[in-house]
Order: sequence, then C-alpha cells, then structure tokens
Amino acid sequence: MLSHLLVQTNQTEAIKSQQDMVKLWRQSPNGFEVGVRVLERQVSENPHDLLLAKLLKDIYLRELHTPDKAVALYEKLVSNNPDNISLKQELISLYQATKRYEAVAALYKKQIGTGSGNDEWLQYQVASHLLYAGKEAEAFQYAKESLGGSSASPENLERISRLHETANQWTEASETLTQAIRTSTNTQQSANMSIHLGELYIRSQKYDEALAHLQKLRVSPELSAQQKAIVNEQIFRIYKKQGRLAELTIEAAK
Repeated sequence: MLSHLLVQTNQTEAIKSQQDMVKLWRQSPNGFEVGVRVLERQVSENPHDLLLAKLLKDIYLRELHTPDKAVALYEKLVSNNPDNISLKQELISLYQATKRYEAVAALYKKQIGTGSGNDEWLQYQVASHLLYAGKEAEAFQYAKESLGGSSASPENLERISRLHETANQWTEASETLTQAIRTSTNTQQSANMSIHLGELYIRSQKYDEALAHLQKLRVSPELSAQQKAIVNEQIFRIYKKQGRLAELTIEAAK
C-alpha cells in the first residue's frame, strides 16, 4: 500500500509538495527510507522525467544532506539530455555549491561553439573557474589564448581585468582596465569601466591615484546623475579612509 502511494506521489497525483510527501513518509516505520528507494527507482526507470529528478535532488540536499548523490544524479541527467541548458545550469550550481570548480570549467568549455551561449562569456567562465580551482597559471594562459590577450576587444580586456582582480593582482587589473577604457568607443561602457577603475584604486589603497582619477571623472559630461552619485560616494570613502572629511566639507562649501 505504501509503495503504491509513493509511486502515485512521484507522479504528483497524491501529494502536491515535497514537504507534504516527506511528512507522509515519516508517518510510517521506515517510511522515509522506503520512500527514497522507491523514488530512486522511479527516477531510474523514467530518465527523462525531470520533475521526479528535481524532487529526488531536493531530498538528497535538504533531507539527506548528501550533495554527492545530487551531483551524480544530475551528471547522469545531463548525459541523457545533452541539449537541455537548464539541466546544465542546475549541474553547474551543484558543482559550485560543492566547490567542484574544475568540473564547472570543463562543462562551460564543452558548451563553446555549440551556439548555447556567447562563446567569449563562456571562455571567461572557464578561466574564472580555473582560478577558483587554484589553477592560476592555467587560467591566465587560457584567457590569453581565448580572449585575445593585449589585442583583445574592450569587452574581453574588461574580462581579463576582472580575472586579475579575482587573483588580487591589482596593478595588472588596473592597467588592463585602463587599456579597455582607452580602446572602447561606447561612452556608457567607458563610464562604467572608469567607475570600476576608481574602485580598483581604492581596493588596492592607491588613494591619491583614485582621487585624481575620480575627481576628473565626476566632471565628465558623459556621466549620468546616478553614475555621478556613485563617483561622489567613492570620493567620500577616500576622504574618510584618509581622515580628511573636514577638507571635503570645506571643499563642498566653496
């Protein structure tokens, strides 16, 4: 009787939610263990039933706290449904949650050239996750080969700058982003990158460079009111870090 009800539950005919189903399972001796086994069998017998698979994944994560089983389940699902982008994204999330960064990089790399996304963004994700995995040399070599290195587009130079930022390489991040700003012909893109350059100077504690850059930037006619507010906030933070708020108050009163 219990197994029959569990099968019906798997088809979402008897129980509306995972929480209700688990509560029902726990009402019988060994009901939860039996329920999980039945659900696993149902998933195995219906490899394209993604609703069942998601239910089992959630139980692995929330009830059993066995993320390795959830990962293995979705690796098999992706293998059986190679064109399903949402499944790949779910697997990527599982990999990230369990710090399997090289696996994320490998999965993104497989998507390059398939038309499933922007190849340059995918290449950036590969390099980023190699960095997260501690493969710094491999990450930057891959970025240089795939994103164009010093001859890269402004967009890719910005991506490379962010890789340096992730690696706490502040000088390289600032220099690469400066090159991206110089080569960009998009005024809004340049403005946003210039604001971020100011942030890089602040984070690397180059306050004099940051202040000179931001004071010049805030009078640019290309900035929107919102962007000017961000720049003013950055300048305020610099004065505060340097203990010079009184100077800022005097300057504002002029």
